[in-house]
Amino acid sequence: MNVLLNKVRMALVGGLFFFVGSAMAIPVYVGRFNVFNGPSLTLAPQPLSAREAAALLYGGVFSDYAISISNSLDPDSITHSAWLDGYFDTQYLETAAAEDFVTVPSSGLYNEYPAYSAWVCDHADCVADGFQSSEGWGGFNYTNYVWRLKATDPIQLGEPNSILLILSAFLALSMGRRLRGKKNSN
Repeated sequence: MNVLLNKVRMALVGGLFFFVGSAMAIPVYVGRFNVFNGPSLTLAPQPLSAREAAALLYGGVFSDYAISISNSLDPDSITHSAWLDGYFDTQYLETAAAEDFVTVPSSGLYNEYPAYSAWVCDHADCVADGFQSSEGWGGFNYTNYVWRLKATDPIQLGEPNSILLILSAFLALSMGRRLRGKKNSN
């Protein structure tokens, strides 16, 4: 009977770990950026993937983010794709690329073909050059929508989740001690 009860407790603790981990992984919409609001190609910036651009703009590291070309605020609508501009190439202004796609030429800069970046103003009137419009090639506004996958702020993490994680770890440790104590007494 005690073995069955301990197995049930372990299953509950495992489920609690899964629940807490899943609760912290819910994407949170944090903002957006337009490809053409990046630095002008005349400055030869470093090419960035959309996730790298998100980390530059919103802090953290690229793996903290997911990118979408959909303007829906529903986390299920995240496309994991992004608009990018290319040096002498507009193909990723016609068809979105993967959120991690970037091509860095041998120079390391957006100053020769092939170079693709989600944060550069090439085929548009650039805000960095003093223009008001950020519409570019084909008259479209190439906006990438940014979702944070990992909360770094305790408010975003949610204190109840942190407390549940600590309590479940304590419960698992105390159950292990009880089991070892019963084995030693037999």
